[in-house]
Amino acid sequence: MKYIVKLLTAVSVLGFLVGCGGGGDETDENNDPQKSQISFADIESTFSVDFPVPAGSKVVSIDKYKVYSATQAAFNDLNATVLKPGKYILASNGYHISEDTTTKITYYAEHNKTAGTIRTGIYTYSNFAGLSDDIFDYEFGVVDGKFAKAVKYVRYEGSISSQYSNYATNQRYLPSLGFNNCKSTEGNWRCSKSDSKFTYIWETIDAYTYQYIITAK
Repeated sequence: MKYIVKLLTAVSVLGFLVGCGGGGDETDENNDPQKSQISFADIESTFSVDFPVPAGSKVVSIDKYKVYSATQAAFNDLNATVLKPGKYILASNGYHISEDTTTKITYYAEHNKTAGTIRTGIYTYSNFAGLSDDIFDYEFGVVDGKFAKAVKYVRYEGSISSQYSNYATNQRYLPSLGFNNCKSTEGNWRCSKSDSKFTYIWETIDAYTYQYIITAK
């Protein structure tokens, strides 16, 4: 079964979230291809040096998601074209979640009314190769909003904190990619670099987890 059967109606509607909230001219940042079309492959290429995993530890889960500044109307369209047809489940925390039992990938979407954002993501505990840009785009299409952030969140089965300072300071790793702004606060590391459009961040969450982030300026 190819990808996920529940969204056949969305396949032909690649630009399904349109016309929400008054448009804008073609020079608006919402229409900036570099910002609207940023991919998880961009994260992979930015952080192209592998994390030095301690012996005996392996990845147990990966979560990839994107956040957009967007209106309630845009989320309503997402709800109508993707979530309801896909039979997502409305959980108490506001997420619509559905697991594809064939691919072992879970999809989710959320509208934060207070922040005015839409978050769409995919994660898995086993099918890491399946978390591709293609399957993400197949599921969610083009969100009608201004790109704010893309994240890849990686969790390991054992503590990897022994390698945090190595990754942040050893010239073989992040410094070789231009990440020279690295700081540690009580064992929690954060490294960043910027260009004219984005800030790129590596940060640790706990002894088992780190994430790669691209944020729009």
